Amino acid sequence: MSGANRIHETQGAYEGRLETAYNNETLLPMQAIESGGSPKRVDFSAMPAPIRYFGYFFMTAGAVFALAVVFVSLFR
Repeated sequence: MSGANRIHETQGAYEGRLETAYNNETLLPMQAIESGGSPKRVDFSAMPAPIRYFGYFFMTAGAVFALAVVFVSLFR
């Protein structure tokens, strides 16, 4: 079973498929021209493994950096 078709037993068939897209009315023409539509959430499970690991690395590095900044600020 592919990752896109997984539905939890407590979800309805349509639940989880609804994506609310961020739409800024002043940027709508640029969004349609430059990126092919409004921004969407990133689905890491649908990406190839090297790109997925690269994304996980940067998300983890960002969190560690934020914690390091808080830690250094507290014990300065």
